[in-house]
Amino acid sequence: MGRRGMATPKFKHGRRGSDNKREEYRCAGYAKRRHMLTIIFAALFAVSAPQLPPQPKVHPAGVPKDAVRVSPCVAGMGEHWANLKRLPLGPIYGVYDGTPVFTEIMIDKKAFAAGRSYVNLLKPLPGYTIDHVDVEFVPYGHAGYPIPHYDLHAYYVPHAVHERFCPNGEHELLGPKLP
Repeated sequence: MGRRGMATPKFKHGRRGSDNKREEYRCAGYAKRRHMLTIIFAALFAVSAPQLPPQPKVHPAGVPKDAVRVSPCVAGMGEHWANLKRLPLGPIYGVYDGTPVFTEIMIDKKAFAAGRSYVNLLKPLPGYTIDHVDVEFVPYGHAGYPIPHYDLHAYYVPHAVHERFCPNGEHELLGPKLP
């Protein structure tokens, strides 16, 4: 029944004639919008995909072969190396002057707050011992992991030593967006 209780003439697929044209137009419009969204998301992904820094000719001794350099030298830390398939959690390896100096993992603030446990994850590379562990809350994230999280660095060198690495290097922490 149509409006006001009157029978409505039915056409192909049980719709009124004028609705068929509207439906075809709506479907064509939907397809065009979907196609445009696909193009836009593909472009955004291409723009936001991580750009790796130039890779050195010599891979640092002791760093797993599947790891690539993911950052230039960061002040107080060194370069960061990781297997891209294992990010964001890690492990991530810090290298300074061709030598491993830390192992790092990054834990999402929400996962940590929810009580998620991680067992046997933060280990030194073979042949290295942990000097100390720094646990840093990164409220605004940083390049490579732009959400609130914890960085856990297990350093193989004393704090006073790694604090001198790359004094003019990048500073990885992001601050709040100001108006």
